[in-house]
Order: sequence, then C-alpha cells, then structure tokens
Amino acid sequence: MPRHFAFKVFPRWTVDREGKTVRHAHKRFDRPHGLALVVLACLAPALVVGVGRSDSAGAATVSQTRTDPSDATGGAQGKTDLRSLTWAVGAVSTTLTISVDESRYGIGNTLAELGVHVLVDTTGDGIADTEVVGKRAVDGVSMDMVLRSLNGTLSSAGCQDLGGGTVTQATVPTGIANSLETFSFTFDDSGVAGGLSQFRWVAFGQSPPDASSAGPWDYLPDQANPDAAASNPGDRRCNPGGTGLRIRQGAGIAFPDPATAVVLRMFDAHRVREGVVVRWRTSTELGIAGFNLFLERRGDARRLNRALILAGVQSTSGHDYTWLDRTAPARSGKLRYRLQAVKLDGTRRWIA
Repeated sequence: MPRHFAFKVFPRWTVDREGKTVRHAHKRFDRPHGLALVVLACLAPALVVGVGRSDSAGAATVSQTRTDPSDATGGAQGKTDLRSLTWAVGAVSTTLTISVDESRYGIGNTLAELGVHVLVDTTGDGIADTEVVGKRAVDGVSMDMVLRSLNGTLSSAGCQDLGGGTVTQATVPTGIANSLETFSFTFDDSGVAGGLSQFRWVAFGQSPPDASSAGPWDYLPDQANPDAAASNPGDRRCNPGGTGLRIRQGAGIAFPDPATAVVLRMFDAHRVREGVVVRWRTSTELGIAGFNLFLERRGDARRLNRALILAGVQSTSGHDYTWLDRTAPARSGKLRYRLQAVKLDGTRRWIA
C-alpha cells in the first residue's frame, strides 16, 4: 500500500484552464509517494515588482525605465535618437543609463556627435532646477557627462533656461550592442538640491550638441515638445540670448512610478491526478490588473490562460490564487512554470 501525502489548497479564487472562475473551497489532494514533484522557483521572503538592488548604504534602489521608438532623422553629424533612459536612485548615489540608436557619419564612419540633456524638476513647479548633460568626448568614443544645477531665472513653462553651474563631471565609456549605444553616469544624490526622492524629468537629444547648429533632435517623452509642428532638424533654442531649450517640463515623466507593486509570498506547484495544481499568494497588489501563467518547455513558454487571471481588489493585504493545469504532460520529469504580472496600464513583468 503506497504512502500518500496530503495538502490543502485554500484559494480565494480558483481558475480553471479556460480562465473561468469557479467556486472555491478547501480541497484535499492525495499524491502517491514517489511521484515526481514539480519543482518551481522558491521565493523568500518576497519579490517586489519595481524595486531593484540595494546601494552601498543598504537601502533599496528604486528604478524607472522609459523607452522611445526610433524616430529621429539623420543629420550631417549623425543623430541622437533617444531609445531608453533608466534611473537607479539609491540613498547615496544615482546612476542614469541612456541608450540611443547607434549612429555614424562621414567617410570615416565616425560615431555621431551625441548631445543629451536630461532636465529634472525636483520642486514640482514645472521649471527644471537640475540637469545631466552628455556630449561626445574629444576621443570620439567616450561621453563627457556633467551634473549641473540650474537657476531657472529665465525659465518659463515651455522654455527651460540652462544658466547654472557644474556640480560634478566625469568621462564615461560607451558600449554598442544590438544597434544601440549605451552609457551610464553615476553621481552623489547630495549634488541635487532637494534630493531625488520625487521629481519630474525630460530628456532631449540633438546632434551636434550645439543647438545653434540646428541638427536633428528628439524628445523623451514626445509630449514635452511644446511645438509638435517644429521643423526637425531645427533650432530648439529659446530666450532672447538663446540660453534655453524649448521643453515643457511639466509634461515630463514623474519619478517614482505611481504606486504599482505586487509582493509575492509563495509560488509552488504539485502534481495531482487531474494535472498540476499551481498556487501563488500575494501580500500586496497595487495597480495590478491580473496575471498570466506560462508553462516553459525546452526554452519555449506557452501561456496557459486564455483570458487574464484577474487580480483581486487592489489592496496591501494580498490574495491567494490556484490554477489547475490539465494540459501538463503526465510523464515529463520536472516542469517549469512562470508567472507574469500585468499592470493596469498593460505593461507586463515576470515575477516568478
């Protein structure tokens, strides 16, 4: 007589493989001793979407990434086509990583004369008070990066004046992969008046860096361009002396992202007669629309749910979920399941 192991499933929602919710109840499953256990990722104590590594002070580093399509035109000295920008803000230091389309020009296949301004408003008044400036170094490969404070004396809602002073600077290497050129700049948070716990940012790129040359330009986000009909290439300077850039700072991107998190406390699976029971439990769900569950075999991930597995009521108390995978092969050794969280805005992220 084989021994049996029993366990209980205690979901608030139970979802079948058609994506339908069925009545939930405590249910006992028996697993014969010796039957292969489905091995999954073990999460302890929790996995939080949107929270990255820790900095040297041990505090969590809060990250934010925004992407932009390849939409800038080419110019005589290449183009600065902004593709992605990532903030990694810690308690002591911040790293800003920028990716642009790889761009070259001339018979020497020279790297583009990149020019980037990332303007930051820490006070919420729609006026930039800090900026990170990057331009191609004299070696033609590296980037000269500068953190600057801005006085905002001549700034307005649609024109950010660049008068100010240097806080810190460095020359950083760039890397080229997958047709993108990427570089990172790390600086002390103490160099930003008011700190970087909350701010609004806009990125502007132009080649060459001197705006008076009226080269091709790009905004991230596009909404920060106060004149969508402006000529590109073109001169984006403003103010009588041409000391500012035409940027609508108030239309920039808010950091950090609005409260959107899922904290996963448990994710496991067991084989039963009907297939495989996959369970997960959250302790926090904010800004989450639902989940997708995938079965991965030989490197290919197949989504099991036809419709989104809807999240529970948005709360910090979390919920329990159970999925019965009737499609799981009966004799296939170990299986790998992957769980994906879907935010209210439709963006997705693997969480287990």
